[in-house]
Amino acid sequence: MRYVIKISGEVLSGTDGKKYDRKILDFLVLQVKSFMKRNHQVALVCGGGNLFRGADFIHELGTERTTADCIGILGTIQNALVLRDFFIKNNIPSISAMTVAVNHLTELYVPSRIIKELEEKIVVLFGGGIGIPFFSSDTCAIERALEIKADYVIITKNNVDGIYDKDPNKEKDAKKYD
Repeated sequence: MRYVIKISGEVLSGTDGKKYDRKILDFLVLQVKSFMKRNHQVALVCGGGNLFRGADFIHELGTERTTADCIGILGTIQNALVLRDFFIKNNIPSISAMTVAVNHLTELYVPSRIIKELEEKIVVLFGGGIGIPFFSSDTCAIERALEIKADYVIITKNNVDGIYDKDPNKEKDAKKYD
């Protein structure tokens, strides 16, 4: 099975106020290894909320929405690079792929190439969203899942205690899976 898992940037920071919580990163390593032991293919889409919240700058500084979104895109790239290196150091073969060119740091996102990497049991970290403002990293997760023909999409959110059929923070009738 091929999975796309969207990791919220806010989840990466944990509760201690740091940009990255080591316990959270260690937990992600365990989860990804668990998927891989079951012969699943794993791609992760990184959010950037632990590094930059565009809405804060729009309200506080009057930053244009387009600019704020583009800065957020850079935050997702940073998170993808951090996770890639952390996974590699924990013996998980990984690459980062972006729609935004970061030539010497990442691979350019080409769906057919990404599918081959996944088939070779390499974890793919997507950063940069879909590369344009006004779209969230949640949107990117769905877009990437469609493009690489994923079987499942899992989207992590803050203040959510499990896997639901829809966002329980927004939908009162959300059903939790066991």
